[in-house]
Amino acid sequence: MKALAEFYRVTKPGGIIYIVVPNKIKTFDRNRPTTSMDHMLEDFANDVEDSNPTHIHDFIYGIDWETIFPEMPLSDYDREKRDHYEHYTKVTSKGEPIDIHFHVFDQFNTIDLAHNLSSTETLDINWEVLDYQDDFPS
Repeated sequence: MKALAEFYRVTKPGGIIYIVVPNKIKTFDRNRPTTSMDHMLEDFANDVEDSNPTHIHDFIYGIDWETIFPEMPLSDYDREKRDHYEHYTKVTSKGEPIDIHFHVFDQFNTIDLAHNLSSTETLDINWEVLDYQDDFPS
């Protein structure tokens, strides 16, 4: 939400913000539950940064590892998960950012987020969704 608020802040009146959001059904997030609007608002209100460790467990133990490492033997996934969990925990303990999907999107909660931001008291955003595509335009 911080990114969307910043996009809105720097866009001239009448300007267009073009956003591409990974749809969970087409990524390694396919097994994770979509993130609720309440969760995103709570993270925004609590100023959750990309150095916050609260989403590590959900990410590591929720993603589809076969999508990321299709050549890896199944017997190595537990070690890989443990190694990544330890790495991300160590990095965030230093206050450094991690590059994971903190939130999980599908076509429904993406549009819901865009519409709800206009009616959220926390943000002063007045926009409309002009178009939506299920797939990245080719």
